[in-house]
Amino acid sequence: AREVGAARDRREPDVTPVDLRDVVVDPLVRIAGERRAGRADRAQLGQIGDSSGFVTWVAFSPEGGLLAVVGSAQRIRLFETRSWKEINTFKGHSDVVTSVVFSPDGKTMLTGSRDSTIKGWTVSTNQQPVSQRLPSDVYSAALLPGAKSLYLAHTNQTYSFWLTDPLQESARYRFPL
Repeated sequence: AREVGAARDRREPDVTPVDLRDVVVDPLVRIAGERRAGRADRAQLGQIGDSSGFVTWVAFSPEGGLLAVVGSAQRIRLFETRSWKEINTFKGHSDVVTSVVFSPDGKTMLTGSRDSTIKGWTVSTNQQPVSQRLPSDVYSAALLPGAKSLYLAHTNQTYSFWLTDPLQESARYRFPL
């Protein structure tokens, strides 16, 4: 009987489900919040994808209460994480939005796009964003600690550092090949 049980255990391992909302996928993203159970909540989380295109990047606000989703639909969709309901949509890019980051206070989002711009959005309003034209498309973006500098990787094999107040480029480098 022991051998039968042991063989069965090898075929059917005990797998504990993982709630993806509790997984940190990027060291810059910190998820604050509680675990929520229930099929309805998981179903709502599954609907966050953009049906009009593909998702390229997601970012949680520093306190974890908001989730920004960007992609090929050229917009930024903002979700409240308690209900997973979409609370705002920001439009202004003319090509795929490739990255989004929140400021440390969660009041501003910075986005980069294949339209060769970065834009600064006030989370609580639908005002036109602050926009900066770049010499090439943005592949990814990250705020450096202290939020005084922004790192951008570009599609032309360069990366740049930007001061955030006022928004201006401070250095540009080529990736070593």
